Parts: sequence; structure tokens; C-alpha cells
Amino acid sequence: MASLDLLAGRLKIDLVASQAQLYDGAAIVAALDRSPWHRGLVSVDPARPALVFGVTGETVDLVTRFLVDGFGTEAACHLLDTAVDDEPSLSADLGQLRSLVSGDTEAAIWVAAAEPYQAGRSAETLSRIVARLRAPGGCPWDREQTSQSLRDDIAGEAYEVMDAIDHGDDRNLAEELGDVMMAVALQAQIAEDEGRFTLADVYEAVNAKLVRRHPHVFGDVTVSGTDDIVANWNRIKADEKAQTGQKPTSGDDPLARYPASMPTTVLIDRLIDRLMTEGMLEFGGSMGRHTDPERSSEEDRLVIDRFLGWYATRRSAGHEPEVELRDVLRAFFPSDEATRFHAD
Repeated sequence: MASLDLLAGRLKIDLVASQAQLYDGAAIVAALDRSPWHRGLVSVDPARPALVFGVTGETVDLVTRFLVDGFGTEAACHLLDTAVDDEPSLSADLGQLRSLVSGDTEAAIWVAAAEPYQAGRSAETLSRIVARLRAPGGCPWDREQTSQSLRDDIAGEAYEVMDAIDHGDDRNLAEELGDVMMAVALQAQIAEDEGRFTLADVYEAVNAKLVRRHPHVFGDVTVSGTDDIVANWNRIKADEKAQTGQKPTSGDDPLARYPASMPTTVLIDRLIDRLMTEGMLEFGGSMGRHTDPERSSEEDRLVIDRFLGWYATRRSAGHEPEVELRDVLRAFFPSDEATRFHAD
């Protein structure tokens, strides 16, 4: 195999000055061959150039997939046959590589860096763009936003994700998930601007949490099924709260375990699901607080009309129906049921 200095000379590049990423094709294959479970073991930043050497007809498929995942299929590259010293490089798109490397050929592939704000397939690019929007001379609207002003945006984006899932629209789902990531990146950038925390802190927190709460995967804990997994999760979560000085969930308030900003109708669904799981509620059972789910469509419309009418009337009178609904939910539970509800 040709040395890196010879490859750089033939490509007329400075590997150090360009901050090139260097990869051995065999090492890429060793990681990606276990895909999808180990793809995170090897990655590429499209905002920096990449040189992959030792690419053969047997490895070109996985190497191409690796590069396309970072740079995109239309990214321009240069292909060198490393067995022929005086042969010029061949220019092509990454999507063409599979047809250009075959048999016993051993090649090197050079991919130039994308422009910092055009490296669209990288999480780092999102951070760069958001930071630029918030920087002096950036976007006036983004610069004047606060965590509070963008508070409801995250929920709105999450609902659009739900719609895309319900419609089975993968293209729209990818876009809407991106909007959620944008909302997260913007909140983190605002926090960094104010000296509170950074996006790296967000990554660190969620990564540590996932490892900590899955001791059966990342530790030596043995489980017999999902019930054990959920029990471990809840126990570890309670321990975390105790270690950080957070108050445990009150057994006197059936709503305490749920976010105060959760929409009440969603909260009702969560409560009913949990009560039915706990065996504390059955349609037509002794609690007698729910109507038959098989009631007629006419009765459905009547109930909905009454509910909407009540909601609109309370709002127009200056009241907060969300708060009043939550008060009704709290009154729904006798204290002994609430205590049992939070036994975990």
C-alpha cells in the first residue's frame, strides 16, 4: 500500500493543514459489518475532508455507505488506484464508487470538506447553524428568543411528529424529527449564551442516564423479563432523585408523577391506562365513573358537544379549563387509591 505521504502528494493536498480525517478501509468495514448496532463506533464529519485508504472490491460497498452517510451521494470525490504510481486520480460522485472499484483493485478515496453550513448530514452542522443564528449579526428573531418564549414550540413540534407517525409518512417524519432537534439545539444554545449549560451537557446527561438505567445491558444485572426492567428503571430513578435531593413523588397527589404542563386530555389517557394496568378501573366496574366505550355515535357527539360547550364557556368567562379539569381529576381519587397509585 502506498504511504500517506505519497497519496497526499498525488492528490496535491496537505493532510495536516486540511485537518483531514484518515481511515483504513478495513477498520471501517470491521465496525460497519456489525451494523446497525455498532455504527456509532466509526463516524465522519463532513465539514472536514476525509481520506480512506486500503479500499478494495470487497470493501467498497461498506466504505461507500460510510462516506455517503456523512457526505451524501452527490458529494464529489477523487479515486486513486494505489497500485499504479503514475495514474491520475479519477473524479466521481460518491454514489458512483461501487462501480469504479472492483476485483483486486486497491484504491484510496479523497472527499473534500463540505462548507460548514452545507454539511447537512451532521449533527454538528445543526449546532453551527443555531450558534450562527444566535450570534451578533445573526437572525434578529432568533437572537431575541428566550427559553420561555420557545417553551411551547417543543410540544408543538412533538405533536407534528405524532401526526407524521399516525399518517405513516416517513419523509415527513424525518423532517418533523429534525424540527424537534432544532428546538432542542436552540434551547441549549440559549442556555449556553446565558452561561447555564451547553448541548454537550445535554448529551452527557442523557447518555449517562441510558447507561445507568440499563444495568442489564451495560452492567452485570440479570433480568427475567420486561417487568424486571421496568422495576429496575423505577428503582434507579428513585435513587437518582434521592441522591440529587429531589422530593419523591407524593402518594397523596395522583398527578404528581406527571409534568404540570402535560395537556389534561393526555393526562386523562395516562391515568386511565395506569389505573386499568393496576386493576383499579374496569369499564362497568364498581367505580362506576366511566361510560361504556361501546356507546352509540349519537351519544359520542352529545358528550363531545357538551364538553366543548363547557370548555368554551369557561374560557370566555375568564377561567382556566385546564386547571379546573386537573382539579376534577384530583377529586376523582380517594386518598387511599392515590397512595396505591404511587406505590412504585
